[in-house]
Amino acid sequence: MKKLLFFAACGLSFGLNAQSPGVSSILQPSRSGGYIYWEEASGANFKVNVYRLQNGRYQLISSYGTKDHYFRFNSAQLLSSDLFYTIAVYDPTGTLVSEGEPVQIGPGASLGAQCHMDCNGLREAYRLSRMVKGDGTHYLMASDGAVMQDVATGLYAPYYQAIDSISYYQLPVQHPYREAVAQGITNEPDPDVHYIRAHIKIKPTTPGGPFFDAQNNVITKGWLVEKKMDKFMHFNGANTGAYESSDEWCEANIGTGTSIFNGHLNLASVAPINPYTSGLSWFLTPTGTDSQGHPIYVVPDKLSCSTMQGGSSGGTISLESIHNFMVALDYCFDMATSDQGGDPTDCLIPDGPIGGGLGGTLSGLTFESVDKKHENYFLSVDNSGGNPTVTATDGKFVPGLYRINLFLTDGNIIPVYRVLGVPEIRRVIDVSISPNAIAGSVLRFGITASQDTPVQILVQKLDGTTVYSESVNLPAKVEINREVSVSGDIPYKQLRVSVILEDGTVIQETALTE
Repeated sequence: MKKLLFFAACGLSFGLNAQSPGVSSILQPSRSGGYIYWEEASGANFKVNVYRLQNGRYQLISSYGTKDHYFRFNSAQLLSSDLFYTIAVYDPTGTLVSEGEPVQIGPGASLGAQCHMDCNGLREAYRLSRMVKGDGTHYLMASDGAVMQDVATGLYAPYYQAIDSISYYQLPVQHPYREAVAQGITNEPDPDVHYIRAHIKIKPTTPGGPFFDAQNNVITKGWLVEKKMDKFMHFNGANTGAYESSDEWCEANIGTGTSIFNGHLNLASVAPINPYTSGLSWFLTPTGTDSQGHPIYVVPDKLSCSTMQGGSSGGTISLESIHNFMVALDYCFDMATSDQGGDPTDCLIPDGPIGGGLGGTLSGLTFESVDKKHENYFLSVDNSGGNPTVTATDGKFVPGLYRINLFLTDGNIIPVYRVLGVPEIRRVIDVSISPNAIAGSVLRFGITASQDTPVQILVQKLDGTTVYSESVNLPAKVEINREVSVSGDIPYKQLRVSVILEDGTVIQETALTE
């Protein structure tokens, strides 16, 4: 029996989608803890629709209603390669106003890598991986580098470069380092701006320093900006083809590993690139000008790794340690035990989660409100010697979605996204539907709740005909199973199963005929 886990928030009942422009997320769920986030709209309600792309067509399989302007996908959805979402906007009367274009939820499970090594260079970061083929042979592949990445949880921790404020704001606003999505971007710096690349503000009080720029200067005021392959962007996915690397490659340093990669590079796997139209020119220094006065760029034909002062080369913290730390932090915020919102300062005691965080490898952390337009809240906490103290604060803490930057003692920074200070009104419902669930005009499905929950169950055809309705109290963690006989035609060979909670939350699943 197929099982899908849904995190549902308070919302409305739903209709089918309409094709018109709508809002879009400024977060990528596979890199933001599974969260999407969109601009607030006064008086509006929202619905996140999940579609499966099959044979070139989008099939609605789930819907989630919310009055918030953020939503979190679960691990199964993040690991998918065929699931897409849209954000639909409804007015206070329940009328659909708009629905955005489908956006892929996750990249799917990554290809298997036996080992990898990272270049954390002065201005760029790349990863070399020893990949395993289906026949047991191996090849080397290049990609963007990151300290940690886990698609199942949406954790993505990039490498950063420090840029002082003067140099940063001398860059054109179109530069990839400054590219952003928001209103009023031309008035930058602006709290409304949400950058495409991860940004962390550097202040004298920011924990985790010192931070060095590409010239090895210590930066105390400016930005930490996410590094990517940048001047090597055309090498993303490049590989060594049929070359069989040895097991010893995994033990080499990045310089030796890169040299081996370059020596056996399959040139056909390097993407052809025009520096003028691809954006590559942002990261190259002109070597002169042509007869028309246009700058001349030399496109790199091999990888090379520069070194930087204080540059970290890999993560030393396990996903389990991060998970356990966030469980403790969630508890500190009363997320699971009461309806009272917490405050970051409530956790600032030496024997609390921050003081002993991550086994003593947490040098500090910052709390940043994702909802910058509404409440531009910022809090910086230094954790020297396990003694957490507030070093900077800006704005007033309000409940909402936060990015929590964990500054580790090894120089790495791990971002974690959490909804903080919000009464726990969400419920976890596990709706399970058998594969090819409609067989012989009989629909079979099961429903499980994490706590005792009164619900209404509806089974409807896509023309709106109700074929089954039941009000029932779901016992905690006990699956109830139903068999529903369906008479007559089944439009589009689909039935919609809806579970409606007391607060109006609607969770929907689509059942298909064989």
